[in-house]
Amino acid sequence: MAVIRRTHRLGDRPEPVVYQFLDSAGTAINLTGYSATTRWTGPDGELHTGSATVVTPLSGLVTWTYPSAIFDKVWAVGFNCVVTNGSLTYATDDLILTIRPGAGG
Repeated sequence: MAVIRRTHRLGDRPEPVVYQFLDSAGTAINLTGYSATTRWTGPDGELHTGSATVVTPLSGLVTWTYPSAIFDKVWAVGFNCVVTNGSLTYATDDLILTIRPGAGG
């Protein structure tokens, strides 16, 4: 899995994310019957969870909105989205969101 780094400003409110789950051949994973959850860990090590939605199961599309609390302090946050059907689980690449001082928008 890759690590993707993004930098945001304090107070930013990024647009909702649409992510497509693909297999190793680049084919969309059929997510019919899957549920989705977001997870993030701040520097305190505490694991937080949030909601995500499988919007187009046959195309492997999931969407989520980053929780606004992530952008309310200066820190680095590890973030990903996980989908599961109870027996199979897939996760996005790890996202490292670095929140820096300065007005967002």
